[in-house]
Amino acid sequence: MAYLIAVAKEEDAEDIAALAKQSGELHQQKEPTVFKKCSSDNNADYIKKAINDEYAEVFKACDENNKIVGYLTLYLHDCPAEFFVYPDFGYIGDLCVDQNHRHQGIAQALIARAEEYLISKNIRSVELDVFTFNTPADQLYDKIGYKNLKCRKRKLL
Repeated sequence: MAYLIAVAKEEDAEDIAALAKQSGELHQQKEPTVFKKCSSDNNADYIKKAINDEYAEVFKACDENNKIVGYLTLYLHDCPAEFFVYPDFGYIGDLCVDQNHRHQGIAQALIARAEEYLISKNIRSVELDVFTFNTPADQLYDKIGYKNLKCRKRKLL
């Protein structure tokens, strides 16, 4: 099955929010001391903000019926040029594929589209975070060439 990867528009926010809720529920279930229970309303506001952010891009994956089955949020960042070889970088904030459409190459296609976008902006570095409980995502990132750069630890006080 072929999927179309395109830039999301504000009218896509509600459909993307439903996918974000799937991901949010998994995160909340696995780490309830970190993640709040999510709602589609909060997710829709978050997605609309990203869509309208000049330093962000949201990509969507649509099936043959034009149903959104995945999305990725990409943010543009920079750090001090005095210290970093690639001071401008992209940050993948969210990547979610509908649970009924996983293992079909959609996540890889979304990441590839984000990477193409960064290259078009002359940005040569991209980062993301993956939670330790999300083994399938971690394995995907390893498979497509992402390397561990740092380890973030947390302690609740």
